Amino acid sequence: MPQFKLKDGRELEIADNGITSEKAIIFHHGTPGHVTAWSTWLEEAAARGVRAISYSRAGYGTSA
Repeated sequence: MPQFKLKDGRELEIADNGITSEKAIIFHHGTPGHVTAWSTWLEEAAARGVRAISYSRAGYGTSA
């Protein structure tokens, strides 16, 4: 999974369907959980023309 580097050096695991859209949604997982919980939702959002992004909170998935 791609990583997003924070100013303090930590990295968050991210998922982004990467489409260009005027609409966007951010998916946030509960505890426990990580970015992969939303993989099919990101695909569905893309099919509907909506950009979708998710991330794993620090300590979950590959986020530090």
